[in-house]
Amino acid sequence: MRSFVIVLCLIAMAVFAFSDSCYCQEYITNALQARHRIVVVREDKDSVEVAPGEFVAFAGTQYYTDAMQTTRPETEKVSITIEGGCVYGALVFPMSSNDVSDDPSTWPLEGVNASSEGTAKVILSPKGGGKERVITITVKKYPDDWKDKIIAKLQETKVSVKFDKAAFEDVARSLSEKTGLKIDADYFAPEAKKTLITYTAENEPVSKILDNAVRKTALDWVLTNNRVIITSKGGAGLIRLVPVCEEALRWLYFHRSKDGSFSCANFMNECSSEPKCSGAGNADRDIAVTSLAILAFVGNGHTHRVGMFKKTVGKAKDYLLKCQKEDGSFGEMKGELGMLDSMTASWAICQLYAITPRDPNLEEPSKKALAFILKSQKDDGGWSWEKQGGKSNTVATAFAVFALKAASMGKIEVPKEAFDRAGKFFESLTDSEGKAGYEAKGDNKQPVGGEKFANLPVSTAASVIASILCGENKENERIKKGIDVIEKSLPQWDKHEMRNVDPVFWYFATYSVWQFGGEPWERWISKIIEVLSENQEQKGCATGSWSPDGRWQEFGGRVFSTALNLMTSGIVWVYARWQVPKQEKK
Repeated sequence: MRSFVIVLCLIAMAVFAFSDSCYCQEYITNALQARHRIVVVREDKDSVEVAPGEFVAFAGTQYYTDAMQTTRPETEKVSITIEGGCVYGALVFPMSSNDVSDDPSTWPLEGVNASSEGTAKVILSPKGGGKERVITITVKKYPDDWKDKIIAKLQETKVSVKFDKAAFEDVARSLSEKTGLKIDADYFAPEAKKTLITYTAENEPVSKILDNAVRKTALDWVLTNNRVIITSKGGAGLIRLVPVCEEALRWLYFHRSKDGSFSCANFMNECSSEPKCSGAGNADRDIAVTSLAILAFVGNGHTHRVGMFKKTVGKAKDYLLKCQKEDGSFGEMKGELGMLDSMTASWAICQLYAITPRDPNLEEPSKKALAFILKSQKDDGGWSWEKQGGKSNTVATAFAVFALKAASMGKIEVPKEAFDRAGKFFESLTDSEGKAGYEAKGDNKQPVGGEKFANLPVSTAASVIASILCGENKENERIKKGIDVIEKSLPQWDKHEMRNVDPVFWYFATYSVWQFGGEPWERWISKIIEVLSENQEQKGCATGSWSPDGRWQEFGGRVFSTALNLMTSGIVWVYARWQVPKQEKK
């Protein structure tokens, strides 16, 4: 049997742990929290120090399952009592794994989420009787210069070690004891538990010991949240991406408008320091960027019911609902790419309803939004950027398909014919080499930006992912050729002409290549992580955002660029641990 690791985490506040247990499976994954934020307290420990936002999982407290659990099993082993307000109850649902452990007792399932600074006690009471386990959790906000301090200590501290076929768990534990640093093996990286090393060092810097220890292995070490984590090389890239997501979420949070919206052109009015952020976009597209911001939050585990930013998502949702008209459309949809407002708003509202199906306030707006999108479908099966008239194109049609798919996942009936017609539209625009045109087969038109960005196959990426969502088999020759076209434009941030910077293309392409899987996904994920992590703003009020360089610079601005790059990051985080089987070459 093919070995693979699938780690799905559903983290919800205790008050919602049961009421929202019927989440659609495809959207449960959107609540995935970054693996590096899960701190595992092993059974021989009775205390732990974490940062706000980290999840504390308790080894030996889980139940085991071979399939996704969307309800709380009756076979739970412990009950949890929390004393202290700095943590709150939560659940983690892992899926079975063939190459982590045959012993389910090694998988953590129960835990708590650290919310604010303070100290709390968690009492684990075995359901079948036995000794209670009391764990003290200290939640501390790490100083801004924590990384510099750790690097300095790793370079300055010299120790002597001798490892003889030692597991990396033991290596991490030994170095922690010798240095006082928090060094641990990634609990969810099986390589970090199984790989054995033999290594001797006499009075060497800890950083050099770590480098040499992992050099000949499939492992790497990274810094995150005031600690050192030894993980797989792939996991190292993912771990580096998580602080990127967190900073981007914070940037969006601090640049929201008082009415709950996100302003495309005037977000800098919310800047808290000088110099203010640059990168204004089209003043007509507030509905679109607000919708994309909601999708960015949702993709990183925050809804209007659950998550640190639930109030932000809630107010943004309320703003969109106020903008919805009786016919289901949103706003005036004027100016360039006007229908983008209703397409993205429909997508956001329907997706929120899909993952919180017991929210009656979203049912009718979702149905009205769906009705409008369906009514706007053209005779050729596609959609245009105009409410009435206009020529169908691949990018607009892809956004419409995302809205249809979100509605379908929310158990709102979407006619199969709508998906079928859209699929035929994409097929009609795709040439024999797998490249899709924008408005017609073989054309080189672009959504915005003109010929300068003609080298980026945004239409092909839109066609591939939307076709898959419409039900096209990933084994289809058109899909395979489309992936080959996408792969010829691996992500890069060319800092001079910016001809290769396109967050819309990156989102469509990342989603497409993940769906396809195999070697294309392995190549793509390393490049997209590199591009997003290395080009995020690191200074001033803009910290956490992405400069609106490239194709959508004048149209979308900084909020548009940041929201889409954050949506792409969410795809990488949610799905990166899913080892998709490689496609057989014919």
